[in-house]
Amino acid sequence: LQAMLDGWAEVVSISLQHGVPLETLAEHFIGTRFPPAGVTSDNAVCTSVFDCVMRWLVQQYLVLA
Repeated sequence: LQAMLDGWAEVVSISLQHGVPLETLAEHFIGTRFPPAGVTSDNAVCTSVFDCVMRWLVQQYLVLA
C-alpha cells in the first residue's frame, strides 16, 4: 500500500508541475472507492485515500474567497 501511495503522490505532483489543472485531477479521483475508507478526524466521509487527499487539495487550493 505504501508503494502505491508513493507512486500516486508522485504522479499527482508531476501532473500539477506540468500544468494539469487540479480540477481535472479532482474529477478523476474524488469518489474512487477502495479500502481504507470512512470518516476522517474533521468528520469528512472519504471513500478512499485518493478521495481524501483530493478533497483536501480542492478545499485548500480551489475554494473561492
